[in-house]
Amino acid sequence: PPLVLSVRFSLSRSASNMANDLFLRLKHHEHLARHMYIHHPNVLRKGFCGLMYKPVPKHMDEVPEDDDVSDRKIYGWSRNDDPSWQCSGLCKVTCWKKIRDTKHDCKRDHGSDLLKYGCWRFLYRRHLQRAKDMDGCMVQLQEGDLGRGQQVELEMARDVGVKVVVVRCTTLPVDVVSDLLSVIHDGKDIGSKDGAFHMYRHLFEEM
Repeated sequence: PPLVLSVRFSLSRSASNMANDLFLRLKHHEHLARHMYIHHPNVLRKGFCGLMYKPVPKHMDEVPEDDDVSDRKIYGWSRNDDPSWQCSGLCKVTCWKKIRDTKHDCKRDHGSDLLKYGCWRFLYRRHLQRAKDMDGCMVQLQEGDLGRGQQVELEMARDVGVKVVVVRCTTLPVDVVSDLLSVIHDGKDIGSKDGAFHMYRHLFEEM
């Protein structure tokens, strides 16, 4: 079954060291490697349904990014992790360039990866739905306050109804993976460890 990560800075181009450390520990754990698929969202995302080739109203001071295949400028990343943005993963945008440029041809321009410019929220929600359908879960790493992108991901998880396990810590304990497996499979919460670690099954009604 899928294990979907939600980590701070997961919508930017670089993850926190703790997020990367957790992913590597999960990836190299023998049981998880054999029985679970781990989805790490902290990769170079190129898709978001709010992107466009012109400045965004109310974000006129935004510094645009360069397109990866042309000299055009891309605007809209300033709102990609905004919880108030209208998309909750149901936009069905598999390629934002297609809806902004009538000359864009997905099969011609990126036929080997048709979802290369898909909206990250739409793709992330698909992973959450798959996790729910296959008895997987979302694991959210909380390093202090939630990042804005994590707020978006948690709201989508709430809407989908997938099981969520929260890891709260300042440093990852050595046995974090075994603890995670215990919470996921046994349903037993684990409290503080050395004053630096707290993990529990998140109950949405306690939000």
